[in-house]
Amino acid sequence: MSLKEELDRMNRRRRVYAPSREGGTKSQKELGAVVDLLESMERSGEAIYFDPVEAAQDPPDCTARGIRGERVAIEVTEFVCKAAVEANEKADRAAIARLEPGVMVHRVWQRWDCLAHLERRLETKDGKTYVGGPFDRVAVLVHTDEPMLIRSQCEAWLSEHHFGPFKQITEAYLLFSYESEIGYPYRTLLVHGA
Repeated sequence: MSLKEELDRMNRRRRVYAPSREGGTKSQKELGAVVDLLESMERSGEAIYFDPVEAAQDPPDCTARGIRGERVAIEVTEFVCKAAVEANEKADRAAIARLEPGVMVHRVWQRWDCLAHLERRLETKDGKTYVGGPFDRVAVLVHTDEPMLIRSQCEAWLSEHHFGPFKQITEAYLLFSYESEIGYPYRTLLVHGA
């Protein structure tokens, strides 16, 4: 198979809705999201993790070193509406590519369902048994490319909301869609332990 044929095949497999992290293996996507977060943290002067790598065993998805040398497990998950993904996979891809109105389905998020969705993602990750430990900290990175999740609105919803209590998660982040002026903006989520 030629390179062009392989690229065409990959492009046809690519998800239509919220596709920014599509392509590559699961572990490549996860490590890519972690690297994007760490680069954004560094640009913001808040670098607290270094040397991210794919974990030898899953979970965690990745590991990193903290600023004092501590071992950090990093779990990566996506904030996406599965119903919108499924509906758009059934839609006419050619019509979507032509940006025909009314063809693509979008999820419009409200405060309550955004926060509930994040809480469920975090609870799922908190319930995992992490191998390769012990880990000094467990971080969860939630990345999103949801087209109707408006960052400024979401930031307001998250400003005073606390997630948890969690038994294992010590910190969590929401990584938003890429913005050309700043890269990948992120928000530190307020989490607390049991």
